[in-house]
Amino acid sequence: MKSEKEKTDRKMTVVSRLICKKNEFEVTDTYEAADESGSSVLVTSRIHCTKGKGFLPRFGKAFRFGSSFDDVAYCGRNGESYADIPTTQKTIGLVPPETRAERTQEVKEI
Repeated sequence: MKSEKEKTDRKMTVVSRLICKKNEFEVTDTYEAADESGSSVLVTSRIHCTKGKGFLPRFGKAFRFGSSFDDVAYCGRNGESYADIPTTQKTIGLVPPETRAERTQEVKEI
């Protein structure tokens, strides 16, 4: 896996290339200060197929933050599915128009 980093005062982006047999993926992880104090961090992870048919291998991620980040909120929801790309696009995150308003309000309340 190869990685590149880009860093500003409030945001760091790491782009990695995941290469396996016939497929290649670009993984972009963004760590962004979510408030002025820097005590909250928004972590966004996106994966994009750059070569092959896009069959995503199983792989894991581990994050290590200082103890000031021990209070974590996970925004997973019932009904989300990673079965395939079209299903993922319809059910994951804040993007689906049918659930956008409700999910946005939910995240603001966390």
